[in-house]
Amino acid sequence: MNTESQGNADYFRRMLTAVFEFMLLVGLTRETTASVVNAALKAASPKSRAKTSFARPSDLVTACLVLDR
Repeated sequence: MNTESQGNADYFRRMLTAVFEFMLLVGLTRETTASVVNAALKAASPKSRAKTSFARPSDLVTACLVLDR
């Protein structure tokens, strides 16, 4: 992995850790959180890139704002 890719991976690891911590704080169990993560990874496969997986257009905006914050 090159330096830029490693930097991106570190950034997203920190962002996802914050999201997972939030999920745990609001009452989800580690098992439920893991299930959600696995389902999301499956839905985000390269095969599905041609179509959006967001239920509403605002979902993409919300996800981007959360990750940016």
